[in-house]
This record gives sequence, C-alpha cells and structure tokens, in this order.
Amino acid sequence: MEKKHTLVHFLTAAALVYFAVALLNIANGTATTDRFPNPDGSYDYSSVLALYIPFNLCIIGLAGLITVLQEGEFGAWLGAVGVIVLISLVGVFLNLMQGAAFLVGGIYAVWWSISAIRNLAAHWDSFYWENKLLALCRILIAAALVLFVVAWMALPMEFDVVQDMSQAMPICGWAGGLAIAAAVALVVEGFLWIRYCDY
Repeated sequence: MEKKHTLVHFLTAAALVYFAVALLNIANGTATTDRFPNPDGSYDYSSVLALYIPFNLCIIGLAGLITVLQEGEFGAWLGAVGVIVLISLVGVFLNLMQGAAFLVGGIYAVWWSISAIRNLAAHWDSFYWENKLLALCRILIAAALVLFVVAWMALPMEFDVVQDMSQAMPICGWAGGLAIAAAVALVVEGFLWIRYCDY
C-alpha cells in the first residue's frame, strides 16, 4: 500500500455519503421509487436512478479498495469496473435494477463479510490497537453492504403506482446510518494507512 492509493478510501467514503443521503431521503419520506409515464410514453426512472447510481459508485469504489489492499494492478480494477457497469446497464435497460443491485451488492457483501470476519479473528488479539481498529472498520463496511442489499429488496418497484414506502423507510434509515458509519470507517482507515505507509 502506498500513500497515494489511500485516495480510493476517501473517494469511496464520499460515494457512501452520497448513497446515504439518497437512502435517508427515502427514510424521511422526501423521496420514493414511484415510476410514472412521461408524455412521450417512456417511464421516469429518475427516482430509482437517484439510488442506483450512488449505490454503483460505492461498489466501484469498494472494488478499487479490494484491488489496492491486495496490491493488484490498475487493470484488475478496470476489469471489475467493467463487469459492474455491464451488470448495472443490463439492469437499467431490462428494468432489472433491483435484481442487478441485489446481485452485485450480494457478491460484494459476501466477500467483505468473509474478509472482515477473518481479519477480525486474525487481529483481535494483536498487540497493536491499529490492527483492531482496521478490523472493526472492515466489519462496519461489511455490515453496511449487507443492509444495502436488504434495503434494495425492501423497496417497492411497481410501475404506475404511488409506492407504499412504509416498510422500506425504516430499513433505508438504518442503511443510510450504516453508510455514514462505513464512510467514517474508510476515512479512519485511510488516515491510518497514510500514517504508517513509508511512501
């Protein structure tokens, strides 16, 4: 890890805050997933895209973080980004955004959960408090990803209907809060790497 690579931590944290705002807008009732036809007959996807775009930015950032932590090359991250973008675009064009978010989010939630639990187990008895703090930061990120997937599946996604958001609102509130906590965790991790990296 080089100090310059910590930029990924801060950019991903910004994406998480962006997504948190979108989730909290659902939670407080100022946003919905309503989709009604436009005058030209197409449907207005703006309400769903307001969640979908920041969510995918979070996943792209986390893919970059995985690459950096594993000392991978830039090309490896680009390959992951290509797959994420392809699945996301298929979700848009085939009206499968909820399913695409579940697929991509689910894969990353599983990866981060396994990695975070292993990391916590490996470092919990460490003499260095920094290792414990890093492990806890990874747990927060994993928890946020899991709740993101739950929130996506709770969102009503029917056409031509004023959506009943009552069940999704509390879940989105928790997911938004965890997104902010995960963003803070990434900032903390970024500063720890800056402090201890030699170059």
